[in-house]
Amino acid sequence: DKIGRPTCAEDLRDADFIGMEGDRGLIHGLKEMGLSPEYSGFMSSSNSSIVVLEMVKAGLGICLLPEDIAARELGLERVLPHLPALIGPIWLTTHRELHTSRRIRLVFDLLAETLAK
Repeated sequence: DKIGRPTCAEDLRDADFIGMEGDRGLIHGLKEMGLSPEYSGFMSSSNSSIVVLEMVKAGLGICLLPEDIAARELGLERVLPHLPALIGPIWLTTHRELHTSRRIRLVFDLLAETLAK
């Protein structure tokens, strides 16, 4: 509400951003959209994705969120919906000892196949 409803990336130059601490991928993604924020441009950051989401829900700023997560949250609205989604890596990890379990391997393979779609 503070900056109105942006219609282009330039309209976000004075926006407050929220992100994960040390997330250079976020900075790169914003630069790809035509923005040049540095870490000083971030109003808030956290090491916890849950805290970041709660900050966004509290109206403290704009954040890049996975589309499926943001869609479940009432009261959030997409900024610049005409821009293409940013693609980022997804890491699938487990303890080394669990990696050899047939059950865990089955779940891993299913998750990997589903996430690749």
